[in-house]
Amino acid sequence: MGARITVEVVSILLITVLIAVLGYALVFGAGEGDVAYRLEEALRFLLGPTGIAVGVWAALLVVFAIVLRRRPTWVRVLVHLGSLVVANLVNVGVLIGIASTSLDSWFGLVVVIAATAGLVLFVAAVIGVLVTELLILRALPVRAAPAPAAAATS
Repeated sequence: MGARITVEVVSILLITVLIAVLGYALVFGAGEGDVAYRLEEALRFLLGPTGIAVGVWAALLVVFAIVLRRRPTWVRVLVHLGSLVVANLVNVGVLIGIASTSLDSWFGLVVVIAATAGLVLFVAAVIGVLVTELLILRALPVRAAPAPAAAATS
């Protein structure tokens, strides 16, 4: 994987995870315990109800960063955010499948928690993708596309 693709994927994931953890700490931990406890619980929450979405999205980011490396910025932004929506839908679907078979009375609550956590993750991803695509990657030098091979003439 090229350096530019690695920078793109790693920076999107790191910025998104950091903002999501802070968002979870603010949304779900208001008024409880100290800051370190809130951040620890937020990280645990990120890896719990949205863990599947983060994993699926990380794989999709790698694939789409490679496939779309020569596409315009707006295409990459839309595809990265669209892939997170797909990952969140997969996450909620898996949690619905698990909750519907084992948690009869808690089914609705599990779905609402997963959907809310996915929304916080999406807001964090919007910021992470935009910062990466519009600020970080623009500062990196762009390599020219390789020239097409000349046809051999005799």
